Amino acid sequence: MDWPMFSAEYRLKEILDGFETGLSCHAVEMGPSGLSNLKVRADDTQYDVWIDEKQGMTPVSISRQELNDSMRETSRSDVSWKVISGVWVPVSFGISDLLGPDITFGYDLILEWSSVNEQLAADTFTPAGIDKNPDALVADLRLGQIVVERVHPRPLPVLTPKAIEPLVPQSRSRRNWLIGGNLVLFGIAIWIIRRQRKKS
Repeated sequence: MDWPMFSAEYRLKEILDGFETGLSCHAVEMGPSGLSNLKVRADDTQYDVWIDEKQGMTPVSISRQELNDSMRETSRSDVSWKVISGVWVPVSFGISDLLGPDITFGYDLILEWSSVNEQLAADTFTPAGIDKNPDALVADLRLGQIVVERVHPRPLPVLTPKAIEPLVPQSRSRRNWLIGGNLVLFGIAIWIIRRQRKKS
């Protein structure tokens, strides 16, 4: 996929449907090292897709270029692969949005595989096997909308709010001092006003 598809969160089926109806392959270049380059076009966009035949025909790089902008590369994806249990699996994926000569934005993902092609226990998908898994999830489709629930619900975390300390009331003596001080100031102001009137 390219950056617009990645950032728009298209589903795989939507991407494949778009490729099937909107893309046309106009050139295939076979490399001597088993790396083939497919040149695919759609409208004003060209994709260069590199396929490694020696790695199980896996796509290792995709470059998006704008035909109406001097074939400027605007997006690039790279994937690395390795064999686990006889199967080629991706182990890293990088995608970049090349906005300009000095501006890039993207993601680099590392994929870790816990098991590939290993035998599953016989009861894995039976009610008893699902019930043994503490992290098992079930999807309920009876209402039309998918509702995903845990087989073993977990209690909600208990959040203890931080205690708010009550405001400490001001002491009476301080309040009395404030009232008394204001009364004294008020009295001085009245005395000054009367004195000024007597002089005039």
